[in-house]
Formats: sequence, C-alpha cells, structure tokens
Amino acid sequence: MKGTMNNMKAVNEENPFQPLPVGQYKVMIVEVGHKKNQNDDDMFTLKIEIIKGEYKGKWFNETITISDNTESPSFAFRWKTKQFFKAIGEPYSTDNLKWDSDDWIYKECLVDVEHRIAKSGKWKGSVFAGVKKFIPLTEKSVEKKIEQNVEKKDDPDIPF
Repeated sequence: MKGTMNNMKAVNEENPFQPLPVGQYKVMIVEVGHKKNQNDDDMFTLKIEIIKGEYKGKWFNETITISDNTESPSFAFRWKTKQFFKAIGEPYSTDNLKWDSDDWIYKECLVDVEHRIAKSGKWKGSVFAGVKKFIPLTEKSVEKKIEQNVEKKDDPDIPF
C-alpha cells in the first residue's frame, strides 16, 4: 500500500497525550475486545470512559484476563478479575463462575487510577494510566455516608 500524508511540517514529534491523573473516577465500560494470549487464556481489553467530573469523556484501556490454567502467569491475576466482576455487579463469589463479556458493556463502577511505565514494546518507558482497583458504586455510597456522619459529629453547631 502507498499513500500521502499531508501537512507533516506542522506535526510536532513530541507525544501530546498525557496520561490521566492518578485518582478515583466514575467510569463506564464502553467496549470489550477479546483475544487469546500466548497461554490460551481469554484476554479482554476494556475501553473505559470517564462519565463524571473534570475528565468526563476521556477514556483509557485496561486488560482483564480469565485463566483456569495454574501454569499460566495470568492465573496470579484472578484477584483483579474477581474485583472487576464485583465492581460491575456481576456474580463473583460462586465456585464455578459463569460470565458473558457482552453483559459488561455500559456497566458503571469507580476506579482508582495509577500510573504505570510500559516495560516492553513500542511504548517502552512511556507512562500510562491503569486501574489500581475496581470499586463498586455501592461501596463509594457507603463511604460518602460515613464521611457525612463524621462531618456532622465534628460540627460544633450540632448538639448531638
């Protein structure tokens, strides 16, 4: 294939993209891609969009791997898969977990975002945003109520 790319003089060679700042965000799963990894585990790429706050409309990708193969390195990350299922309201505590990735689309949860550095590939050394923890929306609601109660107790104008 051959082609022409116009106006290349105006293109800055520096990467203009900055990773999402570290923090907690309300998000929605908007796409789910699937492939098998080198160990034949199911590997899902989640396109996660921020739906509230200053970064609303921004998105990033996160990977979830489902593995029953105790010899696979992905087996060690089952905790993350369970955390993800819990956060989006999918069954997560049964012994023989049944899942359908089509059900994950448009599910909402909270995520704690951290920065990671790519260790290999074409992006080696680049900083990117990744999910440190998936959190159910219900947990955040409970935390907010607890915070509000603490604030009321600390208010000198409230006699109780």
